[in-house]
This record gives sequence, structure tokens and C-alpha cells, in this order.
Amino acid sequence: MGVNLYVVRVILNVLGAEDYGIYNVVAGIVTMFTFVGTSLSSGAQRFFAIDIGQKQYIKLKRTFSVTFYVYCIIGLLSVVLLESIGLWFLNTRLRIPESQISVANVVFQISIITFLINIFIIPFNAAVIAFERMSFFAYLSTAEALAKLGVAFMLVYIVANKLILYAMLLCLISFMTLVIYIWYTRHNLPGCRLERNNDLQLAISLLKYSGWNMIGTLALLFRNQGLTILLNMFFSPIASAAQTIGQQVYGAVNQFITNIYVASRPQITKHYSNSEINEMWQLIFMSGKTAYFLLLILAIPLLISIDFVLKIWLASVPEYTSMICRFLLISLIIETFTNQIFGGFQAANKLKKVQSISSSVLLLNIPIAYLMLKVDAKVIIPYVILVILSIIYSISVVYIAKLELKMPVVQYFKTLFIPSLIVLVCAPILPLILHSTLSYGWGNFFITCTVSVFSTLFFIWFFGLNKDERATIKQVIKTKIHKYEST
Repeated sequence: MGVNLYVVRVILNVLGAEDYGIYNVVAGIVTMFTFVGTSLSSGAQRFFAIDIGQKQYIKLKRTFSVTFYVYCIIGLLSVVLLESIGLWFLNTRLRIPESQISVANVVFQISIITFLINIFIIPFNAAVIAFERMSFFAYLSTAEALAKLGVAFMLVYIVANKLILYAMLLCLISFMTLVIYIWYTRHNLPGCRLERNNDLQLAISLLKYSGWNMIGTLALLFRNQGLTILLNMFFSPIASAAQTIGQQVYGAVNQFITNIYVASRPQITKHYSNSEINEMWQLIFMSGKTAYFLLLILAIPLLISIDFVLKIWLASVPEYTSMICRFLLISLIIETFTNQIFGGFQAANKLKKVQSISSSVLLLNIPIAYLMLKVDAKVIIPYVILVILSIIYSISVVYIAKLELKMPVVQYFKTLFIPSLIVLVCAPILPLILHSTLSYGWGNFFITCTVSVFSTLFFIWFFGLNKDERATIKQVIKTKIHKYEST
């Protein structure tokens, strides 16, 4: 997370705010098509996890092969759409300086190649996650981040069109990542070998599951990438750059907690496939609360000191950036109350109602914001709508989980929602008081962040965790200390 955020600083300084905004709005058109792959990834993980949980590795080989071939077809169809509709949108609807149109088209073509490579990566990544090989996942993610850092520093010293070169080097990193995934899965994961297979029934089952999951992914994609394009349509590329930076902060914090979801959802699926429903809900609530508390440890200091953080991080901060960062983080805090419940929907393969209702709420963000901006073009408008829709989204997820999955709502509120809400409300009070009274600068930042972390940990320990959870943590610490002393 730290490396990825630092890369943004270097790239912003190397490319400049305008070129950085152009790259992200152009690449954003391609990124909007990744919702297909992301949706299929969730389905692949579910089907892989069931086969692995039942130790049916011959069936897993068939599932893996069918999944890969489906991805190939989806990727090629997406390229056709990108080369027609996407290219038309780029050249007729986006606000790009005339001198940069040709460069933008080259970047667009390179981004399509990168997109296709990333589509091929997804089934291999899904297999790694389904087998719960989290150490490999962590090492490779770190290696990717360091490679991007190397690219950022290379751009400082290379004399060329930096925008095109940046796109080409990111494409190369994606290709190397694909090669590593193929090698690892072939040598370390039983059943993850490609074979000739035309199991149409399995392909239809995968697509049917993924089709409903696609609605939610599409909603998130439209909200995130759609905002970048929307700001470009109504404002300058600098506003798009501010949205992109805000999305980088949002994405980095979200990825930090998403890894908890990644690590826990194969187990959630395996609990469900073995009819261990109580254990499934316990894991959903426990992992959801863990994710929420980790989020607050990161998000509260950022919300309070975002102006100072951006100034130190980026040096030259585009207008609107701090406001956008705060709104995006607030929306993430609201949605994290219920995001892990989707693990239950995915395990039970009951996505139809929740995706067609709850996720469609998020999908409304762009059309509503577009209409409001036509009336009054103010940058803050899409983000106010964003937060309102996040609240409606979270309420709808809980309601539908009660209807569709028989979720124990009382246990949800008692175990997850109320303890998390207490920490959210109480933890920022003292840091906010100190931040408002101390002089602006490093001293303010250091004291505010330190107090914020300790305040959050204090309320997590005494109000967020129950007696049994505190006892478990104490026992883990004692075991670790004893093991360390014995060595």
C-alpha cells in the first residue's frame, strides 16, 4: 500500500497533473470493461473452493480449464467493443487537449493489451486464492508494487514521451505477472492444468453465477471510473486527476481490508458447502468486524489530517483532492459495515436479489450526478450523492440478507454493527480536539495520528471486542511470547 501510494507521488510529478489526468481517464475507459473479468473471478473462486473443499481435483481440472476458455472469449469480445465504442467515446466525448489526442490514442491501444493480459491472469489468481496460498499472493503483490516503483523512477531519467512509456511499462509488468502465475499454478496447485474441455453446462453455470455478480461489480466500476469520466466532461483534466488521486487513496485503504475478505471467503464457501451454517456466519461477522477495525485505524487519521498528508505525499496537490478523498473514505466506512455479508450470498449462490436491488443503488450514482451537474456544476455534488447512496446500499444489503439467507440480524447488530459504530463515533473525538487546537505542521500531524491510533485501539479493546475475543487475543500473545522465549 505504501509503495503504491508513493508511486502516485512520483508519477504525478513526472507526468504533471494534466497528463496524469489524461492517462487515467483514457485507461479508465478500458478499466470499465474489467468488470466482466472481476465478476467471473468471484465465480471462479467459488467453484474452485467447492471442488477443493470436497477434494475433487479431477473435477477442479475441468472447472479450471472451462473457466480459462470462458475468459479468453470474454476478453476477445471486450476488445471488439473497446476498439469500436471505446475508441469512438475517446475521440468524440472526452475533453482532451488537441495536442494530446494522438498520444491518448496510443495509450488507449496499449491499455487494451494490458487489459487482455489482466483478464488472462484472473483464473490463475482465483486458483491461488481458492487454495489459500496467501504467502505467494502477498509476495507477488509486493513485487508488482516494487516494479511499479521502479517504473516511476525510470521515467524521471528517460527522455521520451513519458505518457506512452508509462503505459508500455505497466503492460510489461502485467505480462511478467501472468508468466509467474502460470508457472506457480502449474507446479504447486493440483488440478490447475489446462486441458481440452467443452463442458457447456459448466460454462453456463459459471456465467449464470457471474452474471448476477456482474451487476454489483458494474455498479462499483461505474461509480469509481464513471466519476473520473464525469469530472472530465464537466471540468478540466485537473479535476479528473484529483478524482484519480482520491481513488488511489480509497483503493489503497480498501485493498488493505479487502485482503481480509480474500483470505476468509474460501473458508466461508467451504463452511457452506459442508452445511456448517453457524460457523459460516461466525466467520462472516468476525472477519467483517476485523476489517472494519483495521479500516478505522487507517481512515480516522487520514480523514483528520488529509490536507497535510496530501501536501507531504504529492507536494503539488490538484484542486479538490482533499475534499474528494474525505468523501470517498466516508463512503468506504459506511459500506464496510456490510461488505463481508456478500461472502454469504456468494457461498449460497443467491446473488440475484441482492445484486439487482442493493448494487443497483450504487449504479444510480453517475446518472443522478450527471443530471445534478447539468443543473449546477459543482464538484462536490457527485460525492454528496455518493455518501447518501452508500447508506441506502448498506441498509438494503442487511434487509436482503435477512430475507434470502436467514441471516441472524440480532447477532449481526450485537456482534458487528453496534461495537463498530461505538468505535467509529468515540475514537475520533480526542484526535479532532487536538488537531483543531494545535498549530499546523509536523507536530500537529504526529500528535494527531499517534493519539488517533491509540484512541482507536483503546475503544476497539474495551468496546469493540467482547470478553471471549479479548481472551483469545491474550492467549495468542502469550503463546507467541512463550514460543519466542523458548527459542
